[in-house]
Amino acid sequence: MTDLKIDTIYTPEQLNRFMVERGLSLRRFCREAGVAPSVFRRWHAGTSITLTTYAKFMKVLASYPVINLVWNDGTVVPYEEMSS
Repeated sequence: MTDLKIDTIYTPEQLNRFMVERGLSLRRFCREAGVAPSVFRRWHAGTSITLTTYAKFMKVLASYPVINLVWNDGTVVPYEEMSS
C-alpha cells in the first residue's frame, strides 16, 4: 500500500454521504477498498475498525476527485455544498 496522508477523520455517516454523492453502492465502495461490506456495516453500528481497514477506505475516497465550482469572481465553492 502506498503512503496516504490522512488529514481529516471521516465518520461512517460521512462516507455514506460520499458514496451517495458519487452514486457508489456500499458493495462497490467496499469492493474497491478490498473490505467486506459487513465490516463497514459493523463500523457504522459502532464497532471499531483497524487502522489498516480505515486506510483502505481512505484510499478509495482519495481515488475520487474533489469537484469544486469556481465562479467568475474567483470564489471557490465545493460541489458538495452546492448539492445540499
